[in-house]
Amino acid sequence: MPRHLTAIAAFAVVLLPLPASAQNVGPAGAALPAGTRIRATLATSFHPVVGEVIALRADTLVMRSESTGDTIAVPVGQVFRLEVSEGTRTFRRQGAKIGLVTGLAIGAIVGVVSHRDAGCGGEGAMLCIDLGPGVDMTFGAVIGGAAGALVGALLGSYPIEVWKRTDSLDGRQRLGIAPSPRGGIVLTTSFAF
Repeated sequence: MPRHLTAIAAFAVVLLPLPASAQNVGPAGAALPAGTRIRATLATSFHPVVGEVIALRADTLVMRSESTGDTIAVPVGQVFRLEVSEGTRTFRRQGAKIGLVTGLAIGAIVGVVSHRDAGCGGEGAMLCIDLGPGVDMTFGAVIGGAAGALVGALLGSYPIEVWKRTDSLDGRQRLGIAPSPRGGIVLTTSFAF
């Protein structure tokens, strides 16, 4: 490991347990009752752990991991980010609106680009009606808008879990090290306001 990374890691390990004195408000045990579904990002990892709160003690968060079923005891000072599940919801209406607008635009463009002159005046033409590219554009927009709204509503009906970020468990500043997505390590920090 290069010297500067070693120095940063040592610095982080030394400062990790130190609270930010102006923000040390004590544990907020009432905010996370047992059974609450949470997503916790730890100071040593970028990958959040999703699970259920078993207990919140003065210095430890005990949770059951959803992915492994293991019980995890995490020092409160190691919790970099904490989110509470607000349940799942669908975005059917928003999906339909986005699909409608997108379908209208794409349908109108396809309608204009695909317009061809009727070729009136040729031999054997008894009745020839050419309403122009405007009608093709309108027809394309109506068909595209309807199809886009339907696809958007279908995609938006897939339930998505909504997470709400909570305050730090104890109001302290967080400082830690974590693996970098591009290799190596990075220094992480978090402040509670």
